[in-house]
Amino acid sequence: MAVFDDLARRSGRGSGGQGTNAVVTSVTSLLRRVQDETLRDMRADVETRQQLNDVLEVLIVTVERLIDGVAPLVFQAVKATPTTPAGETKGMFSRVSSWNPIKPGKPPGDHATPSSAGEISTNGPAAALRDAALRAARSGLERVEAAFSRSPVPPEPRVRPWHEDDALMTLIHDLIRTARQRGADPAWAALDERLRASLGAQGIQVVSYDPRLDVEEEGRLFRVHGAGDGPSEFEELCPAIQVVRDGVSRVVRRGDVRRLPTATSPNDGARGEREG
Repeated sequence: MAVFDDLARRSGRGSGGQGTNAVVTSVTSLLRRVQDETLRDMRADVETRQQLNDVLEVLIVTVERLIDGVAPLVFQAVKATPTTPAGETKGMFSRVSSWNPIKPGKPPGDHATPSSAGEISTNGPAAALRDAALRAARSGLERVEAAFSRSPVPPEPRVRPWHEDDALMTLIHDLIRTARQRGADPAWAALDERLRASLGAQGIQVVSYDPRLDVEEEGRLFRVHGAGDGPSEFEELCPAIQVVRDGVSRVVRRGDVRRLPTATSPNDGARGEREG
């Protein structure tokens, strides 16, 4: 409600016009800003945020229709209301300013005062109608706020320290042991094999480059560096990593491959000249 009260207070007096459309535009614009700021600052999951957005949409449309429905009665009644010597109408504005279509049987004293809805002046039918619409909107927003305040707030995501991950620490320990106990080449081969096996158990695949890959699959998995359209050899700089879940693969990191032009033997040119 603080967002609504603040925006209503800063929106100033009057409706910005004298007709129904001006009142509708003024009130719905204010409610749209309330909707945007509330959703922006809300800490909740996606489903709860979507539910709140839908409820606020319904509230805005409802208030708009209420204004359209009651406006003809307000303006017609004003024309038929006696005026004082100063030209101010009596009675009608006080009744309209206490109008609350959401709970019509509730005494005016139980609703928000005009100051809490922007201190709207009631010196005209449009201003009085806007004041009443803001009262109705505020009443609806109070109920929405009460309902969604009971929604559980998702906990802050906790970053798990590496040392608490038993699988990760076991892998690191085994890799360090292998590096210490074997020579360079056997150690690297063992590290690669151990790492691939551990990742594979989690559905993570390390994909080495294969020149037989079709163009689409190659582009999905690897970035190819180096230009050239002729015969080439390919050197893998880094493998790709993908996750496979339920038969569907998703690339986590693309690999890198370098294109190496095929070397031409010096004798090939000479042989070509002779044959020519």
